[in-house]
Amino acid sequence: FDEDDSADNIFAVSPDRWRINAVTEIEDVNEFFGTDYSDEEVNTIGGLVIKELGHLPVRGEKAVIGPLQFTVARADGGKSQARISPHDKGYLKPDFPFFR
Repeated sequence: FDEDDSADNIFAVSPDRWRINAVTEIEDVNEFFGTDYSDEEVNTIGGLVIKELGHLPVRGEKAVIGPLQFTVARADGGKSQARISPHDKGYLKPDFPFFR
């Protein structure tokens, strides 16, 4: 398992929902979703969610960051995951690939 490989860290659940490992680098998220999250202060998506919330999240907690909504699916140490869906349903173009 390579924690830096976005192919191993971002999983399609449906055409407009994904599951992502908290250790996924922000650069990989930006490339995958076309976002422009800064990686100056934190370098993983888990770090970005923690920064946005201001605390360690618990399961079920939600954070809207830019065009995406993150819902914490697991919050148990190194195995943390979130579900991602577009906050603005028009954000993803109709031709956005379901499986990348």
